[in-house]
Amino acid sequence: MPFSQEWALPNESEWRVRLMARGSAGPRDIAIPFGVFDAVAVFASGPDTPITVSAAADAGVEPARVLTEGLENTWRKELTHLDARRHELGLGRQLRVLAIDDSPYVSAAITGLRRILGYDPTGGAFVAAPRFSTIAMLPIESVQDGEAFNGLARMMRAIYESGQGLSLDPRVHWWDGHEIRETEIATGGDLQLTGPQELVTRLLSFEG
Repeated sequence: MPFSQEWALPNESEWRVRLMARGSAGPRDIAIPFGVFDAVAVFASGPDTPITVSAAADAGVEPARVLTEGLENTWRKELTHLDARRHELGLGRQLRVLAIDDSPYVSAAITGLRRILGYDPTGGAFVAAPRFSTIAMLPIESVQDGEAFNGLARMMRAIYESGQGLSLDPRVHWWDGHEIRETEIATGGDLQLTGPQELVTRLLSFEG
């Protein structure tokens, strides 16, 4: 993501927000941490170019307003035609996948998981953004969802590796109902889920 070009702040209808890898935003960029990602304000006409704090200051606009309205613009103008699919993971579990071909904005939908799911899963949800154009969610409602983690992690890594410039993050994270948290896996060839402990405890609680 290039940071060298300085653009003047456009009309607010041009403000957008992208989810980027944590640490991608530069010190001059309007951005905030969002779980394991950075939410970065960008231009609709140049989604690879962040909106800077100085550009907002020159226009007399608070950076927080750029992020708030930019995110709402992203939902309203970029995410209205999400292609929703379901993939069988085995063990009777279905993965929800949302995508728009070649879109740089779909990963921003992670900011509204409750909005997408329409309810609060008992154990939260596994969530991944292997590409800017694709997110995947698995609501956690049984111990089988934890057992499906291995296959899910392998699928997300394969999608990430075939991203051809749109790749974002190969990992599967946990939405605990409030924030996006990193999962922990055992070392070695098997992607065995080992944490965080609160997630493991929730999964074990399904066993009765």
